Parts: sequence; C-alpha cells; structure tokens
Amino acid sequence: MNRRDLLLYAAASSGLALSKRAAAATPCPPSPISVAGGAPVTTACPAPGAAGDWTSRSTGSGVVQAIRFANSTNVSKYTHMDGKQANVVFDGTDGIIGDGCLKMNVPRTDGSNSGNWRAPLNAAWTTDGQGFGSTPFYVQYRVKLGPNRLTPSIAGGGFKMCNTAGYTVSSPNSSESHTGNEFVVGNAFWRSSLLAYREHPVTGTTSFETTDNSGYIHFETAVDHGASISDPFARYCLYQSGNASSGCWFFHEQEWFTIYYALHIVDYGGPGTGNAMDIYVARAGETVYTHLYNNRDFVIGSDPGYPLGVNGIWFLPYDTNRTSATYDTWQKYDQLVVSTNPIACPQA
Repeated sequence: MNRRDLLLYAAASSGLALSKRAAAATPCPPSPISVAGGAPVTTACPAPGAAGDWTSRSTGSGVVQAIRFANSTNVSKYTHMDGKQANVVFDGTDGIIGDGCLKMNVPRTDGSNSGNWRAPLNAAWTTDGQGFGSTPFYVQYRVKLGPNRLTPSIAGGGFKMCNTAGYTVSSPNSSESHTGNEFVVGNAFWRSSLLAYREHPVTGTTSFETTDNSGYIHFETAVDHGASISDPFARYCLYQSGNASSGCWFFHEQEWFTIYYALHIVDYGGPGTGNAMDIYVARAGETVYTHLYNNRDFVIGSDPGYPLGVNGIWFLPYDTNRTSATYDTWQKYDQLVVSTNPIACPQA
C-alpha cells in the first residue's frame, strides 16, 4: 500500500487508515495473555450466559472503564455534538445481552461524517491530559455491521470503526479524534479485512503493514496458517493486486464480533524501541481469539495535548472522501472494556 493511498483513506483532519488462531482465552479457564513488557494474567472462568460473561469481564482485576448500552444514558452522555448527532442513537432491540446497544446510522445521503461517540479510556480520570503513559493497557469492544456496509460507497476510501485518540475531560466536545499519537482500525479500501494504522511523527498516517524479505506486504501481520500451506497468499494475509489475499481475516455483515487490542507504548515520538501492539478478533460464537497483528518496536508520534498518550476512544463510521452511497446502513457497538490487565475472550 503506498503513502498516497493510505492518506486517501485516512484524512488527517478527521482522525480516520483465515488467520492464525491464538488461544488467548479458553472457556475454563482462559489461558494467560501477555504483551511485551506486561506480566501474563490468567482470567477467571466467566459465569454462564451473556449477562454473567459481561459481569466477569467488566469487573475483573485492572478494569478502568466498562460501558454497555442497556439504556440511552451511555449513548447520549458520550455523543459528540458535531451536527451529525441525530445519527447516534440507542437501539433497544439489539445488543449482546439483548437489552440495547449503540447504533450509528449511516444514511445514503451522508458524506464522510455520519456522527461520533467518544469516551475516556479510564472512568477515573478527572484532569485533562491524563493517560496510561508507559503502562500496558487493553481495549475490547463488540461490533456489528449493517446490511451493505461492506459495499463501497461513492468516492469513499473505506470506513473507520474505532479511533483510540483524545478525550478532554473539562470540555468533552473539544476532544480530538485525530491526535499525533492516535491508533485506528477500520475497513480500508473496501478490502473487508481489518487495517490498523497509527500517526507517525515523520510520515503521518502510517499502516502497521510490514514487508518481508520476498517483497510480500503483510496486512494482518500475525497471520500465519502454517508451513503446510504452500501458497503464500493463502498462508498469510497479503496485499494481492490491490486486494487482501485469501489468508486474511474478513469482516462479516449483521453478526456481532469482538475486537481486542493489547497496547504497550513506552516511546512516543522517538525510535519506538519497546513499543508493542497486538490485535485479536473473534467472530460470533467463537470463544477464543484470532491473532491478527503482532507489531513490535514501531514508531508512533507524540501529542502535546495528550502527553501521556491516547486517553479516549471514538466509535465512528467515518468514510474519507465519501460523497454518498446507494444504500442506508449502520454500525452498532456494545460492551466496551478497558483494563490494565488482559481481558478474556467473550464466552457469550
């Protein structure tokens, strides 16, 4: 993927850039998860059922933020007032437990922006500029894509799902979705595979993709289905003629799936030695994670407004350069958990 293409996907002013199975959690009990610099933690076996599973994950050791949407309060409390807030609504007919979720409507007539929802990564932070610093932290949330969401829009470069960026406690509507140290995931270039990128202090918006010694570009960097697969495009998640190869993990419409990050940033703005980022996913009904990204020692920018790193999470369906679409659709979210300890894969 070249620099120009990635910039088309991720407008700097806006904040928006099958796989190896890694059993980060198993039903009883989950196995330990660790990230470079962090100690392994074994999570407790969750109580049965969706409600018990949420309770286990949202009240575990190290949890600093836990938000689900059983009523409209957590929707309205964190909706960003940007002129598109009417698209950000409570849906009482859906959700993991069945009693509600966040829904972001994407009408066919909308351009790039269809609304934003943002919250602090730590519910206890009361002062602007607080953050995790060099402490490892973990973010987990559930997503559901509406009908036709994976169908390209008119002129759009692909849509975001989440920006880990800024939150300003004293003035939430002044929070920034695009920061010098942001971390973003979405569906770039309508490939239907998960693309992750960060803000680089020199090159700006920069994907986490890597290039191996054979010249193959790896999108989902942790994916390796094993040496028994001779075709590299099936063994790995690679760039192939503008698309993501068959070895990639792909999004699916109208089913709940889980996205989970493990982030350990010890160097903002420098050479990045010691920085670590892992991304895991799980489709509906899966109880172990699939490991998609395992990047190490990467450069990421700094931001004077957020000196201790990103401190906010943004859910958003932003589609850079979009003018409209031929369909109405939506993105839904539920069960956000942020912790300083690893979070078990949902069991329900």
